[in-house]
Amino acid sequence: MLIMENFLLAITSLKTNKMRALLTMLGIIIGISSVIAIVSIGNSVSRNTENEMKASGMNNISVSLTSRSSDENASAGNPTRDDLLSISQIREYKGEFSSDIEAVSIESDIGSGKARMSAGIDAQSTVDVDGISEGYATINKTKIMKGRGITAADVDKSSAVAVIPSKMAKKLVPADQNALGQEVRIVFDDKILTYTVVGVYDNSQKSGTSFGGYSDTQKLYIPITTAMDVNGESGVQFISVMPKNESTAEKLTSETADYFDTLYKSNRSWTMDVYNSQKDVNALVSSIDKIKLAISVIAGIALLVGGIGVMNIMLVSVTERTREIGIRKAIGAKRSHIKTQFIIEAIIICGIGGIIGIILGLIISTSIALKMGMPVSISPLVIIVSVLFSMGIGVFFGFYPASKAAKLDPIEALRYE
Repeated sequence: MLIMENFLLAITSLKTNKMRALLTMLGIIIGISSVIAIVSIGNSVSRNTENEMKASGMNNISVSLTSRSSDENASAGNPTRDDLLSISQIREYKGEFSSDIEAVSIESDIGSGKARMSAGIDAQSTVDVDGISEGYATINKTKIMKGRGITAADVDKSSAVAVIPSKMAKKLVPADQNALGQEVRIVFDDKILTYTVVGVYDNSQKSGTSFGGYSDTQKLYIPITTAMDVNGESGVQFISVMPKNESTAEKLTSETADYFDTLYKSNRSWTMDVYNSQKDVNALVSSIDKIKLAISVIAGIALLVGGIGVMNIMLVSVTERTREIGIRKAIGAKRSHIKTQFIIEAIIICGIGGIIGIILGLIISTSIALKMGMPVSISPLVIIVSVLFSMGIGVFFGFYPASKAAKLDPIEALRYE
């Protein structure tokens, strides 16, 4: 009952001095809203950065041929057939870790040429011709709209087949005809190549990354072995590996490094460098978190300033209500009653300020995240901590004024004018 009476007294006091109460809350409002906005925006940036990097294949493992020589001037020369990875060696590696590997991508660029379909519109389209393995579409999230993608059987047989981009199909094939089964003829500066279309992939959307089919570049895909025959290549220098689970990526990276170290143990000039960008992703996210924490600490100074403002106003309130305190003590109020009254008043000021700050912080962070096209990331823990912290400020900075009021001598207080 006493707490309810003190609560009502505190509300009455705040209503009497509305403007002063609002100005007192201002520091708490700014501090709480700043901390929530900064933490939430920081979380959104971290999540957005991590998602974009993972979508771009940053979690994949890169395996590339590297010279053992640390001296740039002492080059190992060009790698020979024995130094390069063969398709069969790549298949053996994938089979060794089949439980951990989702897909392996190999790519070989033939170059840019003018493509024309065997039947249809009398037009041509500029395309980059890339040889790929069957795992390329999985790793690069290439969406097949019609037909099929490049398969392992195509790679094994060095088939003369192609998967063309949807924009090219729309441009060169009439609406009443099917691109599948038609021959596509690509004219280069020094050669002419002809392939049978077995699939059409979607490149109708733009993307901020060069990976996959979602870009402005018109890429036509053929089997990796077919491209190697055209280029006169006997092996590959680079492969990209997609782990089945993100949690096992680090383990697979280590095992892959050990595997190729053993494979290239007798090669004195060349070895395979195994690299996983997940460490870079984690380092970047960690840096963002540190910046977020540093700015939050700076914003938290506003809470300290707000708390000092609360204590200052409570001291003024004690001075203004000295006679009231004297009357209450004269009719039997104990020191604890007076102390509780002013602590509750301070808690209410900070609590209301905290609630307003939370609402304002959520509005600011949500608006900025949506404006920047990032996922909204609100931490319930931050909200709970903010509420408790604002209440704690009320108790901490309200304790001294409350103690001062409780210690007033009732006779002296009654004489106060």
